[in-house]
Amino acid sequence: MISVDLPLVALGEGGMLIPAEQVTDLLREIAGEYRSWVESDPTEAQSVADAALVLDRLADQIDVECIAASGDAD
Repeated sequence: MISVDLPLVALGEGGMLIPAEQVTDLLREIAGEYRSWVESDPTEAQSVADAALVLDRLADQIDVECIAASGDAD
């Protein structure tokens, strides 16, 4: 089981933000947790690998979009 501390940024309108780096770290940690399940139940190895890959790709996509956005700000 994973435990993650996420720094939250409060918005004036009552909304909350989480830094993108923290979101991508969380997605990768969840993917890693999924992969550890295969050791206890190898019958679902392909499904677990597929789910972990989706999370890794989502994290990569967020990273790329953040890099592009920060490059646009320069």
